[in-house]
Amino acid sequence: GSKCGGSVVVRLVRARNLPETSRAGKCDAFATVQCGAGKPERSNLKLDTYDPRWEETFAFDVKGTADVVELKVWDDDVVANRFVGSCRVPVSAVSCEPDMRVDQWYELSGEAGEQ
Repeated sequence: GSKCGGSVVVRLVRARNLPETSRAGKCDAFATVQCGAGKPERSNLKLDTYDPRWEETFAFDVKGTADVVELKVWDDDVVANRFVGSCRVPVSAVSCEPDMRVDQWYELSGEAGEQ
């Protein structure tokens, strides 16, 4: 495979139609974003919504096109955060071209509550 180092910038804009994860009201949503073996970054918390809008940017060092960006959405809860869903996007899917930009919706997978 191609070797491209450098960085990837992830812009977390929003989610829509999040599933109901508790009877206590709408989702108190936050996301974690991770690239490769790096440390996960956490978004701000958006309270009482199924359609959170974050508008946040995260930058990660990339070792090569084998790295994967993983996004997980959670429902914040006092006892334990509930898993809502996740998606994985290979760095190779967004290319190594400098300044290349991909604007795309990604479907969350995974049963709400199970990771």
